[in-house]
Amino acid sequence: MGNSYPNSNKRFQSYPNLHSESLLKNLLNLDVIGLCAHLTVIVTNDIKYKEVVARRGSGAQSLLDLLQAVWS
Repeated sequence: MGNSYPNSNKRFQSYPNLHSESLLKNLLNLDVIGLCAHLTVIVTNDIKYKEVVARRGSGAQSLLDLLQAVWS
């Protein structure tokens, strides 16, 4: 899947201090909090839990990769 904004990387490189490191870390923390909220819903909802456990193939591998990335 390609980037729909081909010059966006150049634009951000032009302003390396546009966002502080602490702001980016805060955004990452929000992503982790959101992911944890979704996982909480999944493991407490029997139907959703069964759907996740039944995953096979690339969908299951993608989920495992995501979980390992978050908890590493």
